[in-house]
Amino acid sequence: MNAMRSLTLRLPRRRRSRVALAFAAAMLVYLIGLSAVPSLLGRRDDVSGRRERAARTMIASNWALVPPTERAELSRAVDDAWRELSGYRMRYVTGPPERIAADQPESDSRSEFRLDGKGRIAAQRDTNVILAESPASGGREERFEGYRFRSDRPHVTSTGRRIANAEVIYQRILPGLWTCERVAGDAAPPPAPGIDFRRAGDGGFSEIDGRRVRAFEFPEGAFGLRSTATVWIELDTLRVRRQLVDSPLKGRQESWTYSGFDEQITPVAPSGVPCRDG
Repeated sequence: MNAMRSLTLRLPRRRRSRVALAFAAAMLVYLIGLSAVPSLLGRRDDVSGRRERAARTMIASNWALVPPTERAELSRAVDDAWRELSGYRMRYVTGPPERIAADQPESDSRSEFRLDGKGRIAAQRDTNVILAESPASGGREERFEGYRFRSDRPHVTSTGRRIANAEVIYQRILPGLWTCERVAGDAAPPPAPGIDFRRAGDGGFSEIDGRRVRAFEFPEGAFGLRSTATVWIELDTLRVRRQLVDSPLKGRQESWTYSGFDEQITPVAPSGVPCRDG
């Protein structure tokens, strides 16, 4: 009888405990939901909000008064803008400053890139001309052409191990014959600009291809360049348009110009070229 009485006394406590636990769990889920939903919405709005704030920072009349927090946010917004691209063109030239300014470089390399949904290079075409007067030419003009394509076919090593999806690379030195090699593709996309506006000096406003840009002086340039650089950024899109550095060769400069953003870039591989595994 005592045992029965103790049992009937314990059951209500257990029910109350279960109800309390269920209520506590429900409240926890509710509170998590209250915090998670705005957080998810905030993440979606964060990129566009950061871009709007960065666009205002870009046109600040006195760059020296822009606080470090706003400069850091501008760095992130410039990276955001680059990661959204589906394709672009790049031109790299070298030569004495007067020849760079006159668009008569000693070497002229042009590339076009189509990117996949993860920002990786899906297709690429390169052409390169090095004039005879360039220190890199060996005394005669040299011309190069190349293509690069990401494949959905896995790359297989000499031991038969399957690793990352392959890239197929075609290249030739004109007027030579094409070669083709299948190699392991890059798993990650190329780097974003990654420039630190907290260390930037103001280079003033100008135009490139009719678009308003602002120049900044950096101790290190965009895309991992480890040299002092002047970098031009488009005011409205926050895209890197150009960067200029002094070359390691005395009296010469190197310049990268970016254009053709989100154009339909479709490099076409040469046909009938046998390809070997690298």
